[in-house]
Amino acid sequence: MAADRGPDLAAPTAVRWIGLALVIAGPAFSYWSAATLGRHFDLDVEVHGGHEIVASGPYRIVRHPVYLGLAIHFIGACLATGNGPLIAGTVAITFPALYLRARTEEGLLRKSLGPEYDAYARHVPMLVPLTRF
Repeated sequence: MAADRGPDLAAPTAVRWIGLALVIAGPAFSYWSAATLGRHFDLDVEVHGGHEIVASGPYRIVRHPVYLGLAIHFIGACLATGNGPLIAGTVAITFPALYLRARTEEGLLRKSLGPEYDAYARHVPMLVPLTRF
């Protein structure tokens, strides 16, 4: 007996192709972000010695572009599959988890870099381009 993966929502073929493009574009954006961050990139939430603000590349768009890329990937997967449980899990678990991790990093960066990070944060949105979020 195959596991039932839940209901799929009807979506036009074009929406599913857009979703597939986002599934690919999201990780590519995250990779660009990690490469731009260079030696400061780490999977653990920590500040390294000599840490400095990187405000080039995707870091001109948002302060946490790796997480934006992951969010784009999940949005794409939701659009491409139309899978109800995936959409619910993305909205209820994945997005809040990405936000909480970004907030945790914000606290460490503000504590470590102080006014310099505050100035950067005043000009660059946290996660969503062209917003204060």
